[in-house]
Amino acid sequence: MKENRIELILRLAAACGYEKEHAHQVKKIALCLFDGLCPLHRLNQRHRFLLEAAGVLHDVGWLRGQNRHHKTSRDIILAADDLPFSGSERVMVALIA
Repeated sequence: MKENRIELILRLAAACGYEKEHAHQVKKIALCLFDGLCPLHRLNQRHRFLLEAAGVLHDVGWLRGQNRHHKTSRDIILAADDLPFSGSERVMVALIA
């Protein structure tokens, strides 16, 4: 099930021409911090998945150029109907990205 969700996220990232190595390094570091701080934040695996998605998608806004790419990333994530998130989860991923 999680693999299917990841595939949808990676499909959007690829369609936006993401820099695979950079995005996956950002994801790796973010998840390392999440896991290391788990005793403090006490968030669950769903939250971890949202962070993982945001790490992969954080630079998809470069599709439309450098200027305001972070806001463009947010807008692309909010507009992508095929991402595996509820409405509030989509907003969280978009804002984290």
